[in-house]
Amino acid sequence: VGGVVGYSYATVTDTYSTADVTADGHRQAGGVIGITGRGSTTDRVYAAGAVETVGQPNAGGITGYAYTTTTVQNSIALNPSVIAESQASRVVGRVLNGDTATMVNNYAIETLQVEGESVTEEGPNTQRGATLTADEATTAQTFIEQLGWDFDTVWTWNAETQRPMLINAPEENA
Repeated sequence: VGGVVGYSYATVTDTYSTADVTADGHRQAGGVIGITGRGSTTDRVYAAGAVETVGQPNAGGITGYAYTTTTVQNSIALNPSVIAESQASRVVGRVLNGDTATMVNNYAIETLQVEGESVTEEGPNTQRGATLTADEATTAQTFIEQLGWDFDTVWTWNAETQRPMLINAPEENA
């Protein structure tokens, strides 16, 4: 179960979700994508809703589950919380045992609370991502300079919500 896509074998880029995501019944949960399948790429996305698996493992701020040849890059988890029985993490909840997903330049806001976390290594190229302060995570410069997002033709900054929005799909009542 994902805020945008349940199961992705393709490229998901320049999108976001503010939805709270809850999965039960042996399902993975991700703020943007539930499962990033083999060969998929997730690039320049963020999630801002709570993520939870009820009595199950595998929850992530961006994606719940990943495999070898999965790439997650230039993304940020702005979620308030990620909760799972086990295998929870700020960016990617779990990578299949024996597989190695590619993580590049991912971040999480310092206030994100994780329950059931099994990943301890932190950094921009890990399942946890690197930590950004609340001030860093709520400024356009971070998205432009650290993540390489296009604020000329794709994204715009919303000062009220303190996060990016798509230029061609503005939120109502933001």
